[in-house]
Amino acid sequence: MAVTAKSGGRVWLWLAALLSTGHIQAETGGDPTPESLYESMAKATRELNYDGVFVYSRGADADSMRVIHRADQHGEQERIVSLSGSPREVIRSNDTVKCYLPDRRAVMIEKRTMRKFLPSFRQPASEIAVNYQFELIGRDRIAGRRAWVIGVLPRNAFRYGYRFWVDAENRLLLRSEVVNSRGAVLEQILFTQLTLPATIADELLQPAVNSENFTTFDKSRSAEGPSLELPVTQKWLVQWVPQGFSQRDYKIQRLSASDSPVDHIVFSDGLATISVFVEKLKDKADSLEGFTAVGAVNTYSRLNDNYQVTVVGEVPPLTVRQVAGSVVLADKH
Repeated sequence: MAVTAKSGGRVWLWLAALLSTGHIQAETGGDPTPESLYESMAKATRELNYDGVFVYSRGADADSMRVIHRADQHGEQERIVSLSGSPREVIRSNDTVKCYLPDRRAVMIEKRTMRKFLPSFRQPASEIAVNYQFELIGRDRIAGRRAWVIGVLPRNAFRYGYRFWVDAENRLLLRSEVVNSRGAVLEQILFTQLTLPATIADELLQPAVNSENFTTFDKSRSAEGPSLELPVTQKWLVQWVPQGFSQRDYKIQRLSASDSPVDHIVFSDGLATISVFVEKLKDKADSLEGFTAVGAVNTYSRLNDNYQVTVVGEVPPLTVRQVAGSVVLADKH
């Protein structure tokens, strides 16, 4: 069944939910605009050095992690270390990611496909504002630092909303929330400790685990191989995504759980991302159908003849379902 978005009332509901944060006091006169705060936050997140501890929560689950980020003439380098739960480390150098999993004695290497600790925010506020409404909520205090709070409200029911706490001094993102239409927090990143050193030593960006005897799964090689120098023919089309989402990538890859090639199509509106995976099944008994959800990420799977279609997105459940229902073979259209 098609989903109809009615945006007018939604915006007022979002605004009421955001302004209900009682301890935040709005300011008047000389305040920065939420758009300018967003632009400054985007730049600071990419270009500043920082070393901090944050809590990442989604639903009832929460993890404590340390992030060390360095920006220099070579680009961005980042190391994330788990401080709770299973030990793991993620080392990022620009778009190449290495994930160290001591429990599995494995190292995963790939080009940037997993979600970043902090979003890139590479799309200007003027483009984001086509699909979201910016609001300046007021001030707060995070990790001992003064912060501005901005809301980014969806203009239709196909998206979630966001709240960003922006350091008043250096404009770094100190806290972020993904919020549904009822104002419930689905996912949160919250700094509890933070320093901004002038320099970060190389050794702080090296993994602490000894991976000498680990098994390495290198998914980045295929992206550099000669077979992908030729254009990839787009076999599958997605006939519907929410207005404002555009296709950013189409590739054919092999996932670790399967030997079969998987078509992977990526869409984004500058804040949220939707990924579509299509895989040919050897046995229909192995097919999956229905929803799963982790924090702000919803997944919907369905069977399309002998193919498994799976849509994963930082969007509401009905959005991933409607996207999945619109996936068709290109040669039939």
